[in-house]
Amino acid sequence: MIEDSRELDDLQLKLAATAMGADDLDKPWRPSDLFLRLRNPLAYIRRLSIGGSYKIDWETFIDTSPPCVLRRFFEQRPDIHTVGFEWNDNPQPDLAFAPSLLEHMFPSLEYFTGPMSMCEGIMSSRLANQLKEIKILYEGADPSGPRVHTFDTLASAIKPLPRLEALQISCMDPERLL
Repeated sequence: MIEDSRELDDLQLKLAATAMGADDLDKPWRPSDLFLRLRNPLAYIRRLSIGGSYKIDWETFIDTSPPCVLRRFFEQRPDIHTVGFEWNDNPQPDLAFAPSLLEHMFPSLEYFTGPMSMCEGIMSSRLANQLKEIKILYEGADPSGPRVHTFDTLASAIKPLPRLEALQISCMDPERLL
């Protein structure tokens, strides 16, 4: 269906994991694998949401050499203005997403849903001037170890958000909010 939809401008992928073997272990889907196999260039895509039980190698995603397939997908489509990385069963990245990297990948960004660490990079970049909506997904601090990206680090990093119309903060475990 995606292959035949050449003028597709909104793609929302909320896919379940694949059951594997007798142990019923679930294997999450990988967005990079999907975009690698996709023949449709999605030249008109403006909105992309990734959800369900997915796995992204975030360290490879932010590494510049060689860029992962998903990152290259975004870099080759600078007109995407809505990006969503929804909740999933895998831990969220607690990596530093450089503001310059996010500006490069999402130059037209106006609406974003994603993990705290990415939101911090976006809200501390030049993209803050054009954001209309941001939905911050926060797992909460893990008591077994420090977390780099918290609400304190977010608050100290953000730039003015003159066009912001909507802000949503979701926390999986409110007891671990701070």
